[in-house]
Amino acid sequence: MRKWKALPLVHIDSSIFLEILFKQGEKERCEEWLSKMGRTHKGVISTSVMGEIVKNIFYWEGDAEERQIMHEWFFNELKKLKIRIFSPDMDALQKESEIRCADSRIQGMDALHYACAVRDGAQAFLCKDIDFNRSLERAFGVKIIFAAKR
Repeated sequence: MRKWKALPLVHIDSSIFLEILFKQGEKERCEEWLSKMGRTHKGVISTSVMGEIVKNIFYWEGDAEERQIMHEWFFNELKKLKIRIFSPDMDALQKESEIRCADSRIQGMDALHYACAVRDGAQAFLCKDIDFNRSLERAFGVKIIFAAKR
């Protein structure tokens, strides 16, 4: 238990799961990072991340059986890797506004996902979006880990 508490807290962006689910170009790198959760990192997703993932699966053009397999994989990964779910509060919403003011390239859900990491006291935010830059790390204190090649 003591070892678990000492692991760094990492919020995971929806882009990591979507890359794996839809077998895109950085799938292997994202799988490698995700496999660290529960072993060398404590993984967390926000309810906004979960919503984006579920929405993408729901609207995917494959058949119903494939969508069901994707849903099961996603929720099984959360359980298997002991990924905690964080619900944004008013402080997270305030942080989202501050993040968008600090870097106008970060919009909508990406700003909210990062704000949740800041609000939850995470050490890092794992994503593959290149819109995030190092100035956010300096301003908000949550390291940005890019799972994809930059």
